[in-house]
Amino acid sequence: MHRDGAFASPLTLLPEKASTAHVRAWTHAGNSAAVVILAASRDEGYQVRERVFGPLIRRGIDLYFMENPFYGLRRTHGGPSLITVSDHGLMVLGMVWEARALLENLRERYPRVAVAGYSMGGHMAAITAAVSPFPLACAALAAGASASSVYTRGLLSWSVDFTGLGGGSTQRAAARERLQHLFTVADVNCFPPPMRSDAAVIAGCKRDGYVLHSETERLHQHWPGSTLRWIPAGHFSALLSSRRTLRDCIADAVEKL
Repeated sequence: MHRDGAFASPLTLLPEKASTAHVRAWTHAGNSAAVVILAASRDEGYQVRERVFGPLIRRGIDLYFMENPFYGLRRTHGGPSLITVSDHGLMVLGMVWEARALLENLRERYPRVAVAGYSMGGHMAAITAAVSPFPLACAALAAGASASSVYTRGLLSWSVDFTGLGGGSTQRAAARERLQHLFTVADVNCFPPPMRSDAAVIAGCKRDGYVLHSETERLHQHWPGSTLRWIPAGHFSALLSSRRTLRDCIADAVEKL
């Protein structure tokens, strides 16, 4: 059974059109665990995550999919294509605050709760786990300790307008450096490990051109007792070829609680 719900975002800095958090829940009678699954970059709606992670409901885990600020039902004028660097900062902050608020609510009904996500969703899931003052499992999939290398060194850096950020072509290098410094505030290693870092599964893709292997390994090293797995696929192909493995990562993290 699935149902849609909404609540006011605890992040009051969001523009009005993005200030309502939207969530879709898939539940089954008798399930004793719940996982909040955060969206990746440009993942609007719930369909992709439902296809990838939906079968977990038959493994005793209820699913709660959240919509990112500025995406889908929360679009502002111009849509995701016109999101600025400052908008992106509000987006990820909203993702963490909203996921933590939902998890706090779910703890009243479930003995075990978890947070998970893929790519940007996995990175934000890791931060959510790190800043939550209660035990929870975490599955950080295709993610690393910091997103700075993704936007300044990986393939996604090609989409960043460093000339516009720097105010001219001669300032591209300086703009890249400033952006890299900005992302340090969202480095998971700047936060203490989660209360149950032993209930964390961190997965990297062996042929990932976006998230550096060193960032995935750095997150694993910072979380004592965490499990590191490597998926023999690329950043996008894993969502097609390795769905069972991705689901296993979440189920195994929950099982460790």
